[in-house]
Amino acid sequence: MIDTAILVVTSNATVNPILPEHRPLLWPVLGKPMIIQAIEPLYRLGVHDFKVLIGVEDTIALGQLQRRWMPEVTIDVSMIMPEETRQQAIQRIYSSAKQDEKAAVIMGSNVFIDENTLSNIVNGTGLEIAVSADHTPISCARLSADQIANLAQKPGNMPLKEMLTTLSENTEARYHTAQWHIQVDTLADLYRLHQQLQDIQGDPYILSDISDTVKIIPPVRIDPQVSIGQGSTIGPYVYLERGTRVGYRAHIDHALILDRGTVDANETVSGVVISKNGRYSVS
Repeated sequence: MIDTAILVVTSNATVNPILPEHRPLLWPVLGKPMIIQAIEPLYRLGVHDFKVLIGVEDTIALGQLQRRWMPEVTIDVSMIMPEETRQQAIQRIYSSAKQDEKAAVIMGSNVFIDENTLSNIVNGTGLEIAVSADHTPISCARLSADQIANLAQKPGNMPLKEMLTTLSENTEARYHTAQWHIQVDTLADLYRLHQQLQDIQGDPYILSDISDTVKIIPPVRIDPQVSIGQGSTIGPYVYLERGTRVGYRAHIDHALILDRGTVDANETVSGVVISKNGRYSVS
């Protein structure tokens, strides 16, 4: 049973102008930072020791990662050193895992796949690689200590997918086709992830007091401290983050309202991400 996972923060996702105060690994996903949502499925499969590899620009996330999100979980954060390649950094932080650990799950911090495929990766016995329907590697795999050491000898700064492709050329691998997978690099990806997770969640999740005149069409999540005017319609596929405000008789569907975003009275919004800094169409 694997107890260690290494999550590598990729450089593909960039700060968006409407969420300038959020590094992508902290983008909100149904009430939690995105990286915590990536960790939770692994935790449910029995992984408790997490190593997070970040760049210097992501040190702002340290405070959030050091919170106690789940019981009996350790989250250690390391930065890639200037003289290291990414694969050397992975080997370094893997060496700090429990001495009896013979393998680890390695995945991108912004990669989400169905839990059945993730379970096959975690509970495998060899080189286990998640792939898409067209057999393209997804940045999620089980690697042995020897395979991690082998990668560390390779020159250059290799993306995770390239690491897995390189390993599979010389080592027999088992491939697990994901039923679904999303790599979150843009706000449009973030919206797709919310849709997928809300499909799984199904029922509305409402943590604010709202008027009986507000119509809720699932799936919907409403965080605490959200204000919704009377006569509004919310849903389907809506997430209202803490601090957002919705005016009277507004209509919101297929939307994320984040970071104290506001929807005006009588306004209809759909296919959009909204924050206090602006709006971004995802339709």
